[in-house]
Amino acid sequence: MQVIDVVHHGIDYDLCSKIMMIKERLKQRLHEKFRRKCLLLVNARYDPRKGFPLLSKALELVDSTHHGKFMVLIHSDKYPIDFKAKRYCIHISKFGDLDYLEVLKLMASVDYLIFPSVCEGFGLPLLEANAVGTPAIHAWFPPLSEFSSKDFNFVFNYMDKKLAKPSSGQYWVFHIYDPEHLADMIKFAIDTYRDSREEYEEYCAKAHEHTQKWDYREVYSKLVKHIGVV
Repeated sequence: MQVIDVVHHGIDYDLCSKIMMIKERLKQRLHEKFRRKCLLLVNARYDPRKGFPLLSKALELVDSTHHGKFMVLIHSDKYPIDFKAKRYCIHISKFGDLDYLEVLKLMASVDYLIFPSVCEGFGLPLLEANAVGTPAIHAWFPPLSEFSSKDFNFVFNYMDKKLAKPSSGQYWVFHIYDPEHLADMIKFAIDTYRDSREEYEEYCAKAHEHTQKWDYREVYSKLVKHIGVV
């Protein structure tokens, strides 16, 4: 088949703007629960593409210098065994426990999204986090680099690419990075949140404004035209 266009995922910008109006209240509630630490969210399914082993190593490095300054909240289908021993990690909710609106509110309540993935079809949670004003920490590779921005997200380069073929038959391109680079960026993000709050708030506002380009009313209009609905 001939490819005629690329239509990205979209977000509901109006809905995310409404969440932005109560963002501070949501953050205050969650921060009181976790003693006002810098809160980092991982919203990802537990599979080889999502980079959990690299994240595990990176968090150990972060804890060695920033112990007691952060908490990692994990929203996933399962809680990886090696994360259970980390006192700075908690499996806050499981896929299916929260409806979509509550997931967006959770992403608005934290200070950063950690997106440790090495391979993505698109990377929608990253876009959703930005849409509710939450900066993200992630490796800079496509397709994330097609909609993310270095202006407000905390990004780092990958080192190598590796081709993987799972049982499903499709090929995956893994973008391998050094967990120390992820750790350094997490530390930098924590320090920015704690010591440069005005700069951090600027990043949050820029993230939300940036995602207006990916409002589903704009993005999906191309798809509607291609299939002849309008």
